[in-house]
Amino acid sequence: MKISKVWLDEKSKKCIVCGLCQLIAPEVFKVGNKTTVNQKANFNLFKVEIKDAAESCPQNVIKIDERK
Repeated sequence: MKISKVWLDEKSKKCIVCGLCQLIAPEVFKVGNKTTVNQKANFNLFKVEIKDAAESCPQNVIKIDERK
């Protein structure tokens, strides 16, 4: 399966900007005053890292859309 989209659940406002996602997948996640997703990144090159970041997120705000 390919990752077609990665985003943060902005509705929940739960991101605590801990930086863990950037530590795990710095090519995809950037943390400053807020956390952002680099939409220009080739998500499929970093599939394992993105999934690890999502599973490791203490607030569970990283969302992934996978397609065949």
